Amino acid sequence: MSRTVSRTARGVVIIPAHDEESNILRTLEPLRPLMSRGLQVIVVPNGCKDRTAELVRSIPGVEVIELSEGSKTAALNAGDQAATAWPRLYLDADIVISTDAVAELLERLTEPGALAGRPRSRYLTDDCTALVRAYYRARERMPELSAHLWGAGAYALTEAGHARVGRFPDVVADDVYVDSKFDRAEITFGTTGGTAVRCPRTARALLRTLRRVRRGPAELAATGVVEASSVQVGGLRVLLTSVRGLGMLADAVAYAGFVLLARVQPAQAAGPDRSWERDDTQRVAAA
Repeated sequence: MSRTVSRTARGVVIIPAHDEESNILRTLEPLRPLMSRGLQVIVVPNGCKDRTAELVRSIPGVEVIELSEGSKTAALNAGDQAATAWPRLYLDADIVISTDAVAELLERLTEPGALAGRPRSRYLTDDCTALVRAYYRARERMPELSAHLWGAGAYALTEAGHARVGRFPDVVADDVYVDSKFDRAEITFGTTGGTAVRCPRTARALLRTLRRVRRGPAELAATGVVEASSVQVGGLRVLLTSVRGLGMLADAVAYAGFVLLARVQPAQAAGPDRSWERDDTQRVAAA
């Protein structure tokens, strides 16, 4: 059952953005109705070489903080410094979230005892290859992968929840790091609307993404920032229990194949801009 969202939208949305001129206006559009209800929106272009900051400034009321350094976590911390309210939603610049999902999540996080939250998410795979679509169909049949703060391109924290997280450290997988600070019972999940996650269009692009996704938690565990057990989710048994018929079996085989290839073919060494390794196939399409 959908909740009735309040007419107010007290809180903050912080959006780190690195060369996102093809996406940023689309990301901001659902937030505009909430700005008149009290929502503070902060965009932090960092290390940009395109028109991201210029386009954001064309939206009245959106605050812009430009950083010369290309670092997502530095952008998150800069947004926190400028934010004046709670709770706070941290939103990736290439993710579109519905207006109702933002309002509902912020309202949920004003309830007593609330610490962290995550909106619902769905994968956009219409323009992806058959193998990529098979991978995401299998993934969607593993509900425990949606029981964490990572994976939706957005997560939210109350003031008390943020106190547990502290200042964002210089890590690749900020969402995994934040998720490790909370038990599942401490996370509230949205039921209205959600985020639309544009998926890598090709098998090669998906492999690059999976290697990067795998490297982030591995670095956190290797450096002792989080325990290894807290970043290990799912597995072959969980995958197989989701199979009902030959079609699902084919999807499961595709999923397992991508995961295994991502494990045996390590990501290339990251450069100084490592926080912004990403899939650009959907950005090209958007442009």
